[in-house]
Amino acid sequence: MVVEVSGVIDTDTQGDKAIDYRQLYAQIVEEIENGEEYAFTGEREQLIVAQNADYYETPNVVALFEDLFRIPQGGDQPLLLSPTEILTYIKDAKKTNVVTQSNATLLGSYLHRKGFRKGKGEKRRCYFVALKS
Repeated sequence: MVVEVSGVIDTDTQGDKAIDYRQLYAQIVEEIENGEEYAFTGEREQLIVAQNADYYETPNVVALFEDLFRIPQGGDQPLLLSPTEILTYIKDAKKTNVVTQSNATLLGSYLHRKGFRKGKGEKRRCYFVALKS
């Protein structure tokens, strides 16, 4: 959760400003026992993600993907590719080595979040994508 800071944060933790962790814990336990929300619902989590969108940095691999691909539209010949296959295409087209496991995971998560339709490849998760003209 992003919290925008509008002033100086007081980090003095001595004396009367020290955090009373026993009291804090007791307060949390009481709130949970009284039915207060202690975990975000899926709906609340999506709202938080949307509110924090201005603070996200677009990963380089996503920017490279968006330069070359889009969600297929009517009349397109969609390609069924795994995230690793997409990264290999990006590597060849942009002459940059982006083929790593972490980039494949990141790209797969991005494709899922953005609503790219899934398809079945041989022993791998694939997505339908279209090349930009």
